[in-house]
Amino acid sequence: MTPAELEQIVEAKRDEIAASELHMPPELILECLEPSYRDFRAAIADGRKDSSPRTIALVQRDAECDFVDMLESVQESSTACIVPTDRDLYKGSLEDLDAADLRSTIPLVRRDIIVDSYQIIESRQFGADAIILLASILTADEIKVLSHSAQEWGIDVIVEVSTADELARAIEAEADIICISADADQPDELIAGIPEGTLIIAEAKDGVDAVITKMS
Repeated sequence: MTPAELEQIVEAKRDEIAASELHMPPELILECLEPSYRDFRAAIADGRKDSSPRTIALVQRDAECDFVDMLESVQESSTACIVPTDRDLYKGSLEDLDAADLRSTIPLVRRDIIVDSYQIIESRQFGADAIILLASILTADEIKVLSHSAQEWGIDVIVEVSTADELARAIEAEADIICISADADQPDELIAGIPEGTLIIAEAKDGVDAVITKMS
């Protein structure tokens, strides 16, 4: 996407957030909000003990497959699930995340255009245990602020990068889980530049899932 297209997407998302805040003010969400109880990072770290690859399944609405059936089919084979919630880009919804929360025994990762702290508590309200932040649309300071808000509710943060500049922002923001996008031109070089102690996830080229490649 071009910078202009990304800017349009972010502006549309901010309008959507403003409407959501009017419908469901943050103070109402906070009255009954509870921290995550499915620990994404711990699940990944525990899974690394036998050194076998771990898969994070993408569970997305499909005209040919039932969403619940897809979710239930990956519970045994995957370490976590990514649930897209943006309607325009991913054909997903918060209702999908809510449905997954009721049925999933493995951690849930919300994929959306996350640009505001309101979306952090909204993510937890609907059952997310982790979120994806896109370094392509956020500054290092914005990543830090959103990450801090997420940590308050036990939500792990995955920062997705596809270029060296985006990786630099993720590192400056002290991201401890970094995802190399399937769109990255030189993924191996990006992985080599990630600091020790960082959990690295490589998004599969077919867009179906993300594979945990190594713990630096």
